[in-house]
Amino acid sequence: MGPIRDGALPLVDQSEMKCLEQYYYGDVTHIRRGISEANCSSLSQQTMSSVARAPSRYSTPVMFSTFKLDCKAAALEFVGTTFFLLLGLGGIQAANSEAESSGTTIGHVMYIATSMGFSLLVSAWLFYRVTGGLFNPNITLALFLVGVINPIRFVLFCIAQLVGSIAASALLLALTPGPLAVK
Repeated sequence: MGPIRDGALPLVDQSEMKCLEQYYYGDVTHIRRGISEANCSSLSQQTMSSVARAPSRYSTPVMFSTFKLDCKAAALEFVGTTFFLLLGLGGIQAANSEAESSGTTIGHVMYIATSMGFSLLVSAWLFYRVTGGLFNPNITLALFLVGVINPIRFVLFCIAQLVGSIAASALLLALTPGPLAVK
């Protein structure tokens, strides 16, 4: 096993990884899976200490190491949020303009629900592989709090989502006559 270079974790094989999990978590389930103390005794203390000295994921070089990819993902998150809200709010606008003349019925409510559902389905299907298909700052905050996305991507995504929602509303206002009927 080689030394750590440029803050990266050293390459370890499967048995060493299981021993490292047992070292960090100390869980009995690892021992029940056939990993005994004797199997891990071959793992040297140098390995344990080198992994323990790995840099924090919140250190400046680590956080900004994917900045270019985060900016690309945020740009696509902007496009995805705009697309999602344009389709969804457009369906609501169409349903509400029709409901003014005929009154609110169960068909009206189903039309709104279906337009938002299909809008989310299509948008998430198109943008999931690139951005995760979040489209909502609350979901982005939840993923940040549990550690799925880093702080830089969190800030960029929230900005992209808020600006995307404003852009979708502006496009919808420009495309439809009269004021927006979306409440």
